[in-house]
Amino acid sequence: MTDIVSPTAERPASSSSFRDFLRRLNFSTWLGIVIVLGLIIAAVFAPVFATHDPNAQNIILYLSPPGGENILGTDQFGRDIPACSMARAIL
Repeated sequence: MTDIVSPTAERPASSSSFRDFLRRLNFSTWLGIVIVLGLIIAAVFAPVFATHDPNAQNIILYLSPPGGENILGTDQFGRDIPACSMARAIL
């Protein structure tokens, strides 16, 4: 006699187990993945996103608050904080 194959044959375990793994991740894990991917994207595109030179110092803008020309303000040397952060992320 011939063997009859059921239409509900099992799928390969590798693809199904990976999907199950992704479904089991909780909100905190997904949030962490999104943050890390955002930092990687910011590091890769830092020359495009940075509005100021990260090494340029402007003592007049010493510790200026966020707003206006500097979105997150400046540090103690008058450097733009987002530009410095993105430039250091490349390293």
